[in-house]
Amino acid sequence: MRFGLDNTSIVDINEALRWAKQQLKFSTTPELDARVILMHLLHLNSTELLSRTNDLLPIAKLVKFRKMVANRKRGVPVAYIVGKKEFYGISLKVNRSVLIPRPATEAIVEATLNLIKKLRANTVYEIGTGSGAIAIAITKTVPTVKVVASDVSEKVLRVARENIVQHGLTHKIKLVKSNLGEHIKKATLVVANLPYLPTGLKVKRDINFEPKQALYAKDGGLDLYKKLFSRTKTEYAVIELGATQVAPMTRWLVEKFPKAEIQSVKDIDGTVCGLVIEFVA
Repeated sequence: MRFGLDNTSIVDINEALRWAKQQLKFSTTPELDARVILMHLLHLNSTELLSRTNDLLPIAKLVKFRKMVANRKRGVPVAYIVGKKEFYGISLKVNRSVLIPRPATEAIVEATLNLIKKLRANTVYEIGTGSGAIAIAITKTVPTVKVVASDVSEKVLRVARENIVQHGLTHKIKLVKSNLGEHIKKATLVVANLPYLPTGLKVKRDINFEPKQALYAKDGGLDLYKKLFSRTKTEYAVIELGATQVAPMTRWLVEKFPKAEIQSVKDIDGTVCGLVIEFVA
């Protein structure tokens, strides 16, 4: 049976997935992209979808599926197409106002959780909360901790607020509109995933759909972190960085804070993706 964007023939799930996989050859994960889109559209989980591959797709669903696949073919990230992303075992709403949570950020969460345990911290300040991913992951894992999560954008805070309400954490996470920790007098622990891509960097086309203000920073990607630590007093910090920013950021920290103790954070594949900093008095 022929299946295409200009065809309204009724097809089954298996054939729809085969077609979508062909359409999405540019993607590094075409089959997964197709399945995630169709699972969202049909309100099925992975097991349910695989058990119903011979089911016919209603015309209305078929038309929507074609449109969603066409958007993915343009390069729109799957998370924006389906309006959500799983992070640290948590489902989060995302839209084009916020950065899509990455697996590397889960390593930042782990490093923060280790420090919370070590310091017996009661409050954590998160700078640049985005979708609220880090704050929600922390409070879900350690219910005794409160997070003060801030962002400079009201649009971003609206998304974070929806996710916090969805997960029933309004009593654990306080949202603040603030620029780079200007609301902090003194903190024990700060965690941040600020924009760190150097301006002008060439990226995959998917990334071009994400908000530029959440991705790029001046000074080789280090501008916002330098400003944060120049104005914010904290005893410890955990920050996410690209592998190429780790060395220059470390050099700046050593120069600015000679007594600081700095350790790297590694992703699950061993890639350095951030730093843990102790600002020794």
